[in-house]
Amino acid sequence: AGVSNCMSEEEAATQEYSLALIQPEKLILEIGSNPWNRKRTYMCSFRYNRASYTLKLTDPVFTNAYQAREEGKYPLENMYICVSLTEPWEVDNNRCHKLVAGIIPNRPL
Repeated sequence: AGVSNCMSEEEAATQEYSLALIQPEKLILEIGSNPWNRKRTYMCSFRYNRASYTLKLTDPVFTNAYQAREEGKYPLENMYICVSLTEPWEVDNNRCHKLVAGIIPNRPL
């Protein structure tokens, strides 16, 4: 279950880009499990432009790095994230979902 994680196909059509690189506030990686199939879930909660979001994380580098950790919340500091907008999903009334496609550490040069 996400927060501000999808939009209508019509609203998505008004967007200029399907990818956005942002520096969120208060980024937290939430590791859990799906109650129906017990598969591991990875969600990112954060604030951006005074709005709260909880989006599914699909970055394989980060999910692999955290797969041995226990379920829980892990704050991530000084990161950028790449947010992706999916194609309309027929199973969900043709809504387009927002995903965190990548997490990029902001390291000094």
